[in-house]
Amino acid sequence: MKYINILKRYISIFKLFTKINFIKDMQFRVHFITQIALMFVNSIISLINILILMKFTPSIGGWNKTQILLLQGIIWIVDSIFGGLFFFSLIRIPNSVRNYDIDFILLKPINNIFYVSMRYMNFGILFSSVWGIILIIFVTINYSIPIVNLLWFIFQLVPSILIIYSIFFFIVTMSLRFIRVNGLIQMFWSIMDLGKNPGGIYNSWLRHILVLVIPVLVIYNYPVSILWNGFNLGYTGIAMILAIVLITASTYFWQKSLASIYQ
Repeated sequence: MKYINILKRYISIFKLFTKINFIKDMQFRVHFITQIALMFVNSIISLINILILMKFTPSIGGWNKTQILLLQGIIWIVDSIFGGLFFFSLIRIPNSVRNYDIDFILLKPINNIFYVSMRYMNFGILFSSVWGIILIIFVTINYSIPIVNLLWFIFQLVPSILIIYSIFFFIVTMSLRFIRVNGLIQMFWSIMDLGKNPGGIYNSWLRHILVLVIPVLVIYNYPVSILWNGFNLGYTGIAMILAIVLITASTYFWQKSLASIYQ
């Protein structure tokens, strides 16, 4: 009963954060609509580039046009959910450290990781996941992909989002020790881009690195494989294990970093 009450409390807090951020976005409707429109235009341009490229080659890294389109849809979904729900909160951590606002955050009667992860949201970016969902549904219907594959794909998205969250949380937590992490944040996005290509274009040793060391292929490529080929215990198992390990490691690093400056 105790844990159920705690869960209900945090669900209520999450709803409150969601309401506050949505009201804030609606106060700047022009910016909100413009952001959605720009994301839509970028999505169309990306699709055009893919279709033009695939006119001149039957496959890239062993992936056909349909799989490339699925990959693009997954990129939009994962990046939009991470960006809309977590990024704008986590990116404030370095400034909170520099301005000593982190002290006030730690005094709040709420789990500090929950607060620094979910206090600020961006519904313009979160809404952009719709373009990815539409693309996935379109490809699924037109290429007769089994519905059960779609269900496993949705399940596979959970560890993908947890992994990208954990990696970024680990990076911004370094600001507690090193203050400035702008270069690491830029490097983060460059590394994520490696996972937005078909894994077959990389050498086997590099693929192993991009799965087990910097698991960007797990984030973006594995959901494509699940959706295209169906449930794969190995892929799902690796993704879940990595998500649990990285969530645990990033949480531990956050706690130890706080302890190091508040001894």
